[in-house]
Amino acid sequence: MVIWGIWFENAYFFSTGSATRKAQNIAANRNCVVCNENVEEAVIVEGEVRQLPVAEIPKTAFAVYLKKYGWTLDPERGPVFKVHPHKVIAMPEKLFPAGATRWIFD
Repeated sequence: MVIWGIWFENAYFFSTGSATRKAQNIAANRNCVVCNENVEEAVIVEGEVRQLPVAEIPKTAFAVYLKKYGWTLDPERGPVFKVHPHKVIAMPEKLFPAGATRWIFD
């Protein structure tokens, strides 16, 4: 699923409404694939996701999210999730296929 989020501290952070299909899917299965919103510089993250309690959201993540999107990451509007990556694939359109890169995380 394409979702707005931030790559921060070697993980992908995002938020979604608690009643959304995304949140329901996460509750049923913590394995996930997420993609960034920029198709010309596609990044695909495969990993395991979990909802973060507010106390576990890094304080700096709020500033990074605000700088990127112009609004605040707000756990009161929807839960915040963290994807621990197993594999990340980057496919910059202008460099494809030679520029495709894959990272494996332990």
